Amino acid sequence: MHIVHQQKNDGYLTVKVSGEMDSSRCAKVQPTIETIIQNGAQATVELDMSRVTFLDSSGVGLIVFMFKRLKATGGDLKLHSVNGQPRELIELLRIDKAMDVSWTHKETHRLAS
Repeated sequence: MHIVHQQKNDGYLTVKVSGEMDSSRCAKVQPTIETIIQNGAQATVELDMSRVTFLDSSGVGLIVFMFKRLKATGGDLKLHSVNGQPRELIELLRIDKAMDVSWTHKETHRLAS
């Protein structure tokens, strides 16, 4: 899993994730996620999952961790461009009922407005 993050001028912090969000990879990026959460406190973090190829329970745990930590500091987490196996798991677990999730890039812009 690879993470790239950048600050947008409109109060959103976009985090682009690629590869597999599994146990070993999530553990390796935990310090980066902590930094992102600290920098994104009181902001909306958009997790771009368009290039995530696999998601397991550790990846779900990382998403829930980010969501709870951001909410506790007045921020928010939005998932966007979720597709393939990660989409199936997110729908199965009904994560899309607890937080903003868009399946396509076009929906992302609708959610943000």
